[in-house]
Amino acid sequence: MSSILTRRNFLKTAAAAGAASAAAPALAASSQSTAAPKHWDQTVDVVVLGAGGAGLMAACQVYDKKGKVVVFDKSYSPYHSATRMCGGLFTAYGSAIQKREHAKDSWQEFAHDIMDYGGYMSLKEPVELFAKHSGEAFDWLEDHGLAAHHLEPYAGHTNVRAHRQDSFKGRDYIDVLEKEIKARKIEVHHRMPVVKMYFDEAANRVVGVQCGRDGKFINCRAKMGIVMATGGITGTPESLDRWVPSVAGKGVAIGGEGNDGSAMMVAVR
Repeated sequence: MSSILTRRNFLKTAAAAGAASAAAPALAASSQSTAAPKHWDQTVDVVVLGAGGAGLMAACQVYDKKGKVVVFDKSYSPYHSATRMCGGLFTAYGSAIQKREHAKDSWQEFAHDIMDYGGYMSLKEPVELFAKHSGEAFDWLEDHGLAAHHLEPYAGHTNVRAHRQDSFKGRDYIDVLEKEIKARKIEVHHRMPVVKMYFDEAANRVVGVQCGRDGKFINCRAKMGIVMATGGITGTPESLDRWVPSVAGKGVAIGGEGNDGSAMMVAVR
């Protein structure tokens, strides 16, 4: 795989990063999106929104592809993310541990299970891309010192692909990623939620973001794209029901301040 960041492998990297990362160029203009500001406070190749498992892994991979990256996050730290509260579960196809234990699986079956669980409301292409490369993401964590883990069956999955930390704590994933972020000296801004997206109608893509709170804001231009890794939607019953209609009224809301789906509302409103 090339070590040079191009728009094509940036999108592939984002999809393989972990959870349901989504590249912002695919977003349509919204009422909270606007033309670019007269002045950019910062310019990078890629802006990552969210400092949970998906966001931190995406940032590491962009850096490793020789790209300049910055992370903006709503919460106090990665340890206040949905990843931290996931019970140590990571579903993936094609990982080294699956191969070691001769677990039968396919990316097609994995993608089908994801689509089926979501009531077929997800976009097929990014789901399939994630399913194909999910094992690579888990192997990267394993190769960088992930704590002890095992495979187990999990509801909604036809094959054994649930990778579970022996500790049953998502903290294990954050421990690895925090170490790698610091080793790369990647810039991470906490308590800086996205409040605005700058949309170029002619190019049909988001070209930057405004992040911040309490009168302190940063306008950051993204030359190549934006990764939305803001998948924490279980903080309130309302956000869970809004984003996962298939479990509306049935799920349990567990999360922190940052897990309310507000960043995605900025993108789609």
